[in-house]
Amino acid sequence: MPSKSPQNLQLRFTDLDERPDLSEEVLALYRRFGPGRFHAVNGEPSAMGQEPQITDLYDCLGVLVAMDGNDQVAGALAICPYSSSQVTLWGPVVASGHQGYTIGPRLLDRARQALREGGFESVRVLNDTRNRRARAFFLSHGMAPWKDNHLYERQLDGTEPMEAPGVALARLSDHSEVGSIIMTCFPDSSHCDVSLFERERQGYRHYILQASGNIVAVAAVKGLGRRSWLSLYAVHPRRQGKGYGTTLIQGLIGEEYRHGVRSIGLEVLADNTTAIRVYERVGFVRRWTASILVGPL
Repeated sequence: MPSKSPQNLQLRFTDLDERPDLSEEVLALYRRFGPGRFHAVNGEPSAMGQEPQITDLYDCLGVLVAMDGNDQVAGALAICPYSSSQVTLWGPVVASGHQGYTIGPRLLDRARQALREGGFESVRVLNDTRNRRARAFFLSHGMAPWKDNHLYERQLDGTEPMEAPGVALARLSDHSEVGSIIMTCFPDSSHCDVSLFERERQGYRHYILQASGNIVAVAAVKGLGRRSWLSLYAVHPRRQGKGYGTTLIQGLIGEEYRHGVRSIGLEVLADNTTAIRVYERVGFVRRWTASILVGPL
C-alpha cells in the first residue's frame, strides 16, 4: 500500500495542557534526540545539551503533540519563550514508525498558526550543526541562518577552587547598580524586565566584582541542579580591557563550587571572540555548536 501524503495522513493535534497524561510519553520521545547527529536542541538555554526533564516541558509556553490514528504520540513540537515578539522552537521530534517529512511540517504549520494568533512575529531554532537533516528541514520551511552559537562547559572538581578578591553575591542594595550595568551593556536583554529580586526568586544568583569600592563587573547565574548556567556577564563600559571579566568569572566559579555545583554551562556567539578568550582562559571547553536559524511566521 502506498504511503500517505503529508496532507492525507490522519493526525489529530493536542497539547500537554489538554493532555497532561501524555507528558511522560512526550518526554521519552525528546530523550531519543540528545546531542549528536539527530539532536533536537532545547530552546531554553540553561537546559541545552542536558537530558530532558519533565520540568523542561512545563517551562515551555506550550507543547504541541501530534496523535496518529491509533491515538499514539506521533510527534511533538515545544515552543520556548525568547522575547515578546519571538519564540524558540524545540523540535519537532517524531516517534519511531513515522516519517519526519510527514509529521514535522504539520507540527510546524500548526505552531506557526497558533503563534500568529498569539501576536508573535517570528520564530527561531537552535540547530546542532551535526544534525544536517534538521537543518535541511528548517531551510526548506522558510528559515535562514543567522549566526553560530557555541555551547561551553566547565567541570568543577574541587582541585582548583578559585579565589578572587572583590567577588561576592550581590546584595539587595546592589541591585540598582547591577541592573544599570546589565542594561548599559545589553540594552536588548530581557533580564531586567522584572526586578533582580524577582529573578533571584526564579533561581538566579547575581555576582559582582568590586574595585576601589565600585562595582565594575556583574554576572547572572541560574540553577543549582544538573548544571548551573552563566546567563550573562558584563563589565562596566569605563572599566573594560582591564581583566575584570576574567577575575569575575574566576571568582564565581569558586563560589558556585561552594554552592555544590559541579558543572557550569554557557552559550556564546561564535563571532564574540573576546568573550570566548575569557571563557577558555578560565577552563571552559566547547562541547558543540548550534546554528541559529530564524524565520517569519
